[in-house]
Order: sequence, then structure tokens, then C-alpha cells
Amino acid sequence: MTITEGPFATLRATVTEIDAPTQKIKGVIKLFGRHSPVELTFTGTPNELRVTAVQDRSQIIATHRDATRHFGVVGCITSGKDAGRYIRVDGMAALDEPAAEHTGSAEVMIRVADDPGMQINCVGEWVEDWAGVEESFRLDHRQVDWDH
Repeated sequence: MTITEGPFATLRATVTEIDAPTQKIKGVIKLFGRHSPVELTFTGTPNELRVTAVQDRSQIIATHRDATRHFGVVGCITSGKDAGRYIRVDGMAALDEPAAEHTGSAEVMIRVADDPGMQINCVGEWVEDWAGVEESFRLDHRQVDWDH
């Protein structure tokens, strides 16, 4: 199957699994000489399928499935990138909801600032979900004290 949209458009994918009700396909593409898993979504009729590839994140999600989520809580970064600064993670689905209701958020904003009020030199990073937060922490070697 040839991918028609997205960052992998024109690449061929070998399909490994199809979930018709959700219109998702798991497959493998050859990228830079290596086989890489991808998740594909499809729309259209069988004769005119439009296929979009996104990174298969199932292993990342599984790795961080049991991680404690700290939505709406300000923590202090104790080591790694931005050590000594403050961090807050918010679910983007509905920021006006109480923090306890954000646990299922699909879009997440990580904010880092010089102050616990998140006002001074505040920068943000968007990630897909809490697994993305954990991966960001891992890549930046961040340790956070959520009980500061």
C-alpha cells in the first residue's frame, strides 16, 4: 500500500494489522534503510483510499501506562535540563476543568518557568499524552519533585 498523505507520503507500507471500525492500520515502512513501525489512518472508498501515517506509539504508551500523572501540579525540576526551574503539565482538552479530570487528556502542554506561578520566562512544549511527557522527561534527563 502507498501512503498518500502526511510526512511519509509516497512511501510504501507493508500492512500488518487492520482495524476497520476505527479506520486504523498498523504497518511497516522502510525509512533510511531500516524498517520502522507506523500507524496509518485511512478514509475514502476502497477504490480511492487516502492513507495517512503517524508514528506507532504503542510501545511508548505501554512503557508509561502505570506512571503517576501530575496534571495541573507545579513541580520543581531537580536535575537535568532546566534544573532549578518550575514545571507544570496541563491537559489541553479543557483547561478550565479541575486538574483531577485531566487524567484522560489526549493533548498535553508542558510548561517550564522561573517561578511557580508560571509567569516568568515561561516556555511550553506540546506532547500527545502523558507517555509523551514521560519521554520528554527521559530525553531531557529531568527529575521532578512534585511535592516541593
